[in-house]
Amino acid sequence: MRILGIGLSLLFVVVCGKQTAAELTYRVTDLGHLSSVGNDAFAFDINNDGAVVGWSGYNVGPSEAFVWTKPGGMVGLGWLTDGLRNSVAEAVSGNGYIAGSAQVALGTHAFLWTVDHGIQDLGTLGGANSYAHGVNSFGHVVGQGYDASQRPRAVVWTTPNDIRALAPSSDGLFPHDAYSINDRGEVVGYGFVGFGEHAFIWTSANGTHDLGDLQSGFGQSKARALNEAGEVVGDASIFDPNTGFGSQAFIWSIDLGMRALGDLDGGENFSRAYGVNDHGRVVGFSDTATGFHAFVASDTEEMQDLNDLLHESGNGWVLIGATAINNAGQIVGWGLNPDGVPRGFLLTPVPEPRTLTMMIVAVVFFFAALVGHKASAFSRVSDC
Repeated sequence: MRILGIGLSLLFVVVCGKQTAAELTYRVTDLGHLSSVGNDAFAFDINNDGAVVGWSGYNVGPSEAFVWTKPGGMVGLGWLTDGLRNSVAEAVSGNGYIAGSAQVALGTHAFLWTVDHGIQDLGTLGGANSYAHGVNSFGHVVGQGYDASQRPRAVVWTTPNDIRALAPSSDGLFPHDAYSINDRGEVVGYGFVGFGEHAFIWTSANGTHDLGDLQSGFGQSKARALNEAGEVVGDASIFDPNTGFGSQAFIWSIDLGMRALGDLDGGENFSRAYGVNDHGRVVGFSDTATGFHAFVASDTEEMQDLNDLLHESGNGWVLIGATAINNAGQIVGWGLNPDGVPRGFLLTPVPEPRTLTMMIVAVVFFFAALVGHKASAFSRVSDC
C-alpha cells in the first residue's frame, strides 16, 4: 500500500502540477516558405490539430496563402484570379476551414477555402473590396466588406455571397471591422463611437455590445480574438505620466470586464494581444528595449518574453510577434530565423502535451502492475 501511495502522489504531481508560462520551454519549428513566391513567410493562426495558416512571399511582390501541417509541410492554397498572385490566409477553424483574402481584377476579395471546394470568392457588400479575418467550424466567416458607397463595414458571411453587415449598437457604436468568430457565433472586432474606436462583441441574440476601453476618455480599443468561453483579447490606448500615450494588451470577460495585461520590461508602454486559447493563455507582441518581442501571458500570470523561454532549437531566433495559441499550448507567429530571414514559426511546449499524456498513462500502468504483483504475492503467502 505504501508503494501505491507513492505512485498516486507522483501521479498527482504529474497531472496537477500545471506548468506556468515561466516554467515552460518551447521547441521552435521554422515553417519554411513556398519557393514559387519568395523566401519570407508569416504565420497567423493554428487550430487544435496543429494546422497553421498564413502567407509566403515578399512584402512587395507576389504572395500565396498556405496551410502547414506536420505530416505535409507547407502547401499553397492558390489565388482567386489567374495572373494575380496575391493571397493571404488569416484563420483556420477546428475542422480545417480556412479564411483569408486575395487580389482580384478590381480590388481584393475575401475567400473561404475547404478541402472539397478549394478557394471560393465570398463577394462583397456591393463595393470593390472585402477582407476575411476569422472563421468558425460552421464555415461562418467574419471580416470587412465595402458597400456600394465604398464605406467599410464589419460583416459576417454564412455562405459564399451571403453577406450581411453588423448593425450598430444601441449606444451608437458603428461596427467597422470584425476579426474573430467562435463556434458559439460570437463575433469581435472594433467600431467607431464618438470621436474614437471601441472594441465590440456581437451575438445574434443581443446584437452589438461596446466593450469600452481601459481608461475612460481616451476612447481607443480593438478586439482581435476570442475563445469558446467568450473571453476577448486585443489592445486599448492608455496614458502613463512617465511615458505618455501608449497601448496595452487586454483581456475582457463578461464578469470582470476589461483588464490590462501590461507589457514587457524595457519597452515604451506598448503591447498588443492577438490570440487566446480556451485556458485563457494569451499571446501577442510588446515593445522592449531591443524592439518588438513576442509574449505569452494570462490574467493570472505575468507577461513573459517568448525569446526567454526557448529550447536550444531556438538559438539564433528573434521572435517578433505571436498571433495565435491552441489548447495544447502551441504558438505561432513571425520572427527572424538564425539567417535573419522573416519566417513563420511554430512553438511547441517541451515536453509536448502528447508526450506528457503518455508519461501519465505509463505511470498509471507501472504502479498498477506493482500493486497487482504485490497482491498476487500476498495471496500466495496467505495460501501457504
